[in-house]
Amino acid sequence: MHNKLLSNKKDFDTGSLEHLDASHSGMLLTRRQAVSLLAMGGFSLAGLQLTGCYINRYMRRIALMERLLSEKYAGREFAVVGGDYGYETSLHPVAYCIERGVDDLVFEARFQINVEELVTDAFVERKLGRQVEDLIIDCFKKQGIEAAPIGLIRTKITDPDITLDEFIAKAEELRGYFFDIVIPESLESPRSSEPFFAAMLEVFTYIKTSNGILIQVARDEDFAAYQEYVRQIPTFYAPRDPKRPIIDGFYIMGPAPHLVIDEGDTWKNYSH
Repeated sequence: MHNKLLSNKKDFDTGSLEHLDASHSGMLLTRRQAVSLLAMGGFSLAGLQLTGCYINRYMRRIALMERLLSEKYAGREFAVVGGDYGYETSLHPVAYCIERGVDDLVFEARFQINVEELVTDAFVERKLGRQVEDLIIDCFKKQGIEAAPIGLIRTKITDPDITLDEFIAKAEELRGYFFDIVIPESLESPRSSEPFFAAMLEVFTYIKTSNGILIQVARDEDFAAYQEYVRQIPTFYAPRDPKRPIIDGFYIMGPAPHLVIDEGDTWKNYSH
């Protein structure tokens, strides 16, 4: 359901006590055998108690994170779907979360466990980013091109219901945005394709900035998987799936109407 790079809430194996051999039934135990069995039983119970404590601590941590997000966003319900390295033990964990019912919009949140505080989260930033992603998809569809964009908008706005138009009216332009676009290789010569440039011109009428957008080219047989994949990774900086390598890439710089191609090689970081 969620991004394959993320792990769902962890399944725990609490273990079980092994059954004694039926052949021992009715036998009298020596003192040494009795002591050994008691010791084994003690270790097994201790293991169960420790595992149970671990489960409870882990689930309490998840519950805390979901509660703090719900409190910040006026009762909306959230779910933790994964965590960064050290998530289970760190006092400042990074969690990957979703709003319940919106499974494909994963965002990052940082917590401080010892004081039970939400430090930062990208919920609104990813929601705004998703609106720009949908806008980019529409711009490309008009030109008969499929596109799989991913983006994040940096903002201090905390209203989760703000629309992209309202945000642009307040911010005047999309400053601090990060976007890239995956397109299929079936689009021949995108560097000189008129439909491609027409789509990008429309995109840059909304994104009024000189920042560049990274264009990445995927094999046709991989593209459908990319469309799903990029909508479920939590941040712009998440690595691409090495099973679906990027085969080409370039930057396109704005603003409109003077778009420029930059043959930087950063896209190679996503090719395996």
